[in-house]
Amino acid sequence: MFRPDEYFNLFVCGLCVVMSLGLLQKPINLRKILLACILLSLGYIQFVTVLISSRLVYHYPGFYYSSLPFGYSLSPLVYFYIRSFMQEAPKFKRRDLLHFVPALPLAGIYFNYRTLPRTDMILKIDMFYDGLSSFGLWICLNILVYTLYAVFIGKALIKVFHRENPLHRRLVRLFLLLLSWAILLTARVISMRWRIDLLWRIVDCAICLELLLFYFHLQRYPVLLSYAHIGNTVKKRSGSSILEGLDTQSLKRNIEIMMDEDRLFCDEDLSLSRFSHALEISSHQLSAFLNEHYGRNFNVFVNGYRIRYACELMNTDSDMSTLSISFACGFNSYSAFFAAFKKETGQSPRDYKNNCK
Repeated sequence: MFRPDEYFNLFVCGLCVVMSLGLLQKPINLRKILLACILLSLGYIQFVTVLISSRLVYHYPGFYYSSLPFGYSLSPLVYFYIRSFMQEAPKFKRRDLLHFVPALPLAGIYFNYRTLPRTDMILKIDMFYDGLSSFGLWICLNILVYTLYAVFIGKALIKVFHRENPLHRRLVRLFLLLLSWAILLTARVISMRWRIDLLWRIVDCAICLELLLFYFHLQRYPVLLSYAHIGNTVKKRSGSSILEGLDTQSLKRNIEIMMDEDRLFCDEDLSLSRFSHALEISSHQLSAFLNEHYGRNFNVFVNGYRIRYACELMNTDSDMSTLSISFACGFNSYSAFFAAFKKETGQSPRDYKNNCK
């Protein structure tokens, strides 16, 4: 039987799988894939930990040692994920695979372990509980590697971080959440090595709470985690005091990504306050930015994207009615769609569609 804290661990393991599958829904990009791999690795490590703490690993000895390759791969995955926020067009190159090469010996250790008779597997598990196993040493090595990556990432972040930019502050807090797992994993190894069961349970619960916190951030800021960008460009000082201190180049790029790639305009409930909240700026700053850089207010700006998408649908799907198109583009009434379409194109939706045919 599991203890209540172990049931909580298993719940979080399942949540990691659900989050990973959710991230792999279209549109897919490199950042989503990396984050999905991070969450899957963490979920699997937590699952093996539950088996060890509950001693169910005796019934399923094949899982022992299996978390080591995932533990090491976690370091470069977090590194590449955070690095993607500092790249204009994140890409994964062949030489980047070298970061995962040290995980191969750990995978070899695991597969060699799987070739042992079941009695020898049980003997190695006994050695772990007696504090004589090399399993803990490999975990310590993983933590050392994770710490080195964390230091390297921290130095890179300091170079591009702008304290006055709220988007940067939000992302850095999330990055610190990812990097803090090294501290918790260190505490877990200490508790495992010296059999401090209470500390072990506390650390496991802390890791699960961090994963839950990350889940809530993922639900609240899905666009932020998937598309936001921390540019190392020099901040432009706008003539308007309300925009002073904003990284206008990164802000413009994030707006275009949210609208062009994520099609946020299709949300009929999209408002100035919701959009500004996703961008981590105030609604007054967003309104001023749109007027200064696009020459449009918020409604005209969003409706422009909606009308362009409507024209795209009319050109590609002639069987779709104009009413269906209006709702697909984010309008909550046909009259609003008709007025915006005619203002933007100079034609009624029906006339435009007939011309397309």
